[in-house]
Amino acid sequence: MTYLLDRIQTPEKLILAWEAPLNFPNRTRWAVGEMVNLDRPSPTFRYFGEEELQDRNGGRSLTQLSASGFVGYPAFRFSPGRSWDGEEVLKAFLRRLPDPKRSDYEKYLANFCIPSGKVLSPFQLMSITELRSPNDGFSMVDPLCSEWTSCDLILELAGTRHYISNIPEGFKGKSVILDHDVENPFDDHAVQATVGSQNIGYINRLQAKSVLYWLSNRLVEASLLRVNGTPHRPRPYVFLRVRPSRNLEAA
Repeated sequence: MTYLLDRIQTPEKLILAWEAPLNFPNRTRWAVGEMVNLDRPSPTFRYFGEEELQDRNGGRSLTQLSASGFVGYPAFRFSPGRSWDGEEVLKAFLRRLPDPKRSDYEKYLANFCIPSGKVLSPFQLMSITELRSPNDGFSMVDPLCSEWTSCDLILELAGTRHYISNIPEGFKGKSVILDHDVENPFDDHAVQATVGSQNIGYINRLQAKSVLYWLSNRLVEASLLRVNGTPHRPRPYVFLRVRPSRNLEAA
């Protein structure tokens, strides 16, 4: 089966996430800042203040973030609550994308199920690729908009290191069931992903609230697309297809 992003939305904002280096025992991902004003020629980037940081990271503190090795994004000196705007903000993050003139650029886009010839905005590209690099722990996460009625997405599952043995052989194309994990002690909006009866991970907590809303108000289909990472730390990706519910179509 061929997976292509047919309906691509533009993010309202993007969250800068960070994961500690391999030599740190606790590699839980952090939300450390956000890029906003994406509807303007020059977006704004800002680090979260200390209270925001705790609120967005399950109560974990600035002290804990620093102890994990965080010193800030290379282009922006870390200072809680500080913001930057202007063309340099966009340029600083676009450097994480490969040069479109590269001979393998189309192959790079195809890896993210972007149709050949599809014209995308810089923010759409950031949302789809998350600007991941193997050289650091940074990524840009689209928190998604629950009001979207139709979209196609590729989402990386979280917490998969606890469920390595549950990832099936011949995983590509396997149907994934998404359900609200009502007993989750860490997140009221937790959405678990299962294949058959086996839990294989969770929707990123930054995206879970919107996905949970869609599960009740949209038609949602999910399939395992690929598994990156290592045998000890797999990174499963799910292809998500969201369409209007029958009630919404009738309205």
